[in-house]
Amino acid sequence: MEGGGTQEIAFHNIGGHAGPSGKTGAPSTAAPVDGSDGPNGEIQIYIEKPGAATAGPYSSAYNLEVVEFEIVDSNEDSIFEFGEEVTLRNIRVRNSGFFQSPT
Repeated sequence: MEGGGTQEIAFHNIGGHAGPSGKTGAPSTAAPVDGSDGPNGEIQIYIEKPGAATAGPYSSAYNLEVVEFEIVDSNEDSIFEFGEEVTLRNIRVRNSGFFQSPT
C-alpha cells in the first residue's frame, strides 16, 4: 500500500440454514393415576429447659380462652344501639392448653 493508508477488511457470517424437522413422535399410551395417600402426620412440641433438660411432648401449643373483657359503646352512654360501633377493652385471656407458661 502506498501512501501509508489503512486497509479495512470486513467479514460477515450470515449464519447457516435450518435443517429439516424431525419425525413426529407417537402419541402416549400411558394412563396416569393418582398415587395413594401417605400416612397422617403429627406435631409434637418439646420445651428445652435450663441444663438441656426437655419437657414434652405437647400436642398443641395454645388453647386460649377469653376470661374477661369490657365492652364500650362509641358514645359511652352504656346503651348499645343497633348499628352502633363498640370497642372491646381490657381483654384477658388464659392458655388452658398443655403448653402453659409457668405462673
